[in-house]
Amino acid sequence: MKYCLFWVLLLPLGAATQELFTLTDAASNLPAHSLSVRTMSMGMKRLDGNGTNWHHIPDVGWGISKKWMIRSSIFLANRGAQPLKMEGVGLYTKYRFLSVDDEHKHFRIAAFARLGTNNTPIHMQELEIMGHNTGWETGLVATQLVQKTAVNAAVSWERVTNNFNGNKFPGNAPRDGINYTLAWGRLMYPKKYTSFKQVNLNTMVELVGQYLPQTGEHFIDVLPTLQVIVNSQLKIDMAYRRQLTNSMFRTAPNGVMLKLEYTFFNIR
Repeated sequence: MKYCLFWVLLLPLGAATQELFTLTDAASNLPAHSLSVRTMSMGMKRLDGNGTNWHHIPDVGWGISKKWMIRSSIFLANRGAQPLKMEGVGLYTKYRFLSVDDEHKHFRIAAFARLGTNNTPIHMQELEIMGHNTGWETGLVATQLVQKTAVNAAVSWERVTNNFNGNKFPGNAPRDGINYTLAWGRLMYPKKYTSFKQVNLNTMVELVGQYLPQTGEHFIDVLPTLQVIVNSQLKIDMAYRRQLTNSMFRTAPNGVMLKLEYTFFNIR
């Protein structure tokens, strides 16, 4: 199999991998005609002391062109001692409309949109269509890559509605939220990037927040991550999510995360 340029970056940059963040989707797309298969598992400790909520999100992504990509997801979860069950599905698309490439650096901006469904009772103020709420989200993301360091920022508007199976959204609760993220990543190994087949080690820190305009409530979480990439195709993320500040009701904000992703290139 021929390797296309990994994540639409040139090899001499030597920093392709550190803009592949755990929660934050960078402005770069999947390479055209590539297929991504991944799963993310999260074990989030319940604040009421009743065990751990486990969430599993398998998804499939397709690079339509160098500017367009899509992903479809399934949301699986078991809360506390409950059995694992399917709770909903999601669809995501992104369009990269600005690329400024230079030697050893680039800057990119993309627009994205997401739809999510859920069939469980609504149990917290935090709005999250990736496994908790039914609704939509749309926003912009920008990524600056210089040498071995990438910085990524995103802002989006999220709107939720009633969940399925008769699980209605509380009438007086905020349905709209502003999501914002700021992420930093750096290639730590190898010191000199010479081949797509080298094992890459990246460290990353993501700040993830939400603001509810109707009430002024908010939260900010931090997510440090250790990332390993093998043969430019297999990506392994090991992360810990921790709440930094919060003024809304959340059931399980802290926990560990593991994400595995494998990319098949040049599929026609």
